[in-house]
Amino acid sequence: LIGNTQIDYKLMPWLSAMYRIGIDYYTEKRASSFDNNSSDTPNGYVTASTYNFSGINSDFVLSTEKNLSKNLKLNVLAGHNYYVKETYNNLQRGDSLILPNFYDLSNTAVTSGDDSKTAYKIVGVYYDIKLSYKSILYLSATGRNDWSSTLAKGNNSFFYPSFSGSFIFSDALGWNKGKIFNYGKFRASWAEVGNDAPIYSLQNYYSPITGGIGGQTAFATQRTIGNKDLKPETTRSTEIGVDLRFFNNRIGVDLAYYESKSIGQIVSVPVSYSSGYEAIVMNAGTITNKGLEAQVSVTP
Repeated sequence: LIGNTQIDYKLMPWLSAMYRIGIDYYTEKRASSFDNNSSDTPNGYVTASTYNFSGINSDFVLSTEKNLSKNLKLNVLAGHNYYVKETYNNLQRGDSLILPNFYDLSNTAVTSGDDSKTAYKIVGVYYDIKLSYKSILYLSATGRNDWSSTLAKGNNSFFYPSFSGSFIFSDALGWNKGKIFNYGKFRASWAEVGNDAPIYSLQNYYSPITGGIGGQTAFATQRTIGNKDLKPETTRSTEIGVDLRFFNNRIGVDLAYYESKSIGQIVSVPVSYSSGYEAIVMNAGTITNKGLEAQVSVTP
């Protein structure tokens, strides 16, 4: 089931409001089986599972557009976002088929089951400001602050801004009507992006031991240690470029230099097996990317 609705309203001649909400819900039923005398499972087994997913996403946005002067135009947008999702998974398993070719849980000698639930929520506020001058100079600034349920209080709020600008120098200098060169634009941008942690990464949890111990239900700690001090991941990127077009846009050349650095990536770091665990979740990853891009387009 997928549905959404949107309401737009003009509060004032210069101010508009929009509210949008969407829902995503589905259920999957899965089954699998192995017959008696299978190579890996000589006694056979049957599984049956049900998986439910539900998600709600909503936005409330205020926007305005105003001409500050004959040549200067301003666009401002401010909004609020709310997203929540929940999953539920129920798995039933039956081992050792009693009658051949009858794949049903009731036809197994030993049955076991497990279910799990997950819940995730993130709330954000954001803005987008655009300023244009004579349709040749464009400046933009955006920002967003999120509060995530996957991080502990004190670390669960993170802000990430961006800035960009472009200058169409061919129009400013009157070079846009040339027979050879007719368009040129410089552009530059800087952005920061935040990211929260995978769900349930803060604490240590128990999981059931398959088959139990001595015929009794048993649980053991999971092999990865949680970390309540996790902080959001951060990626900062910079790009500068130029867009050139020739012969009435028949030939285009786009050149760009980019550089990005991800700091505090949330990864599982191995620990000594003598600790009883295999890894711990930490802000330990750093990745840097940089490079040059060139793109040429030709239209006959």
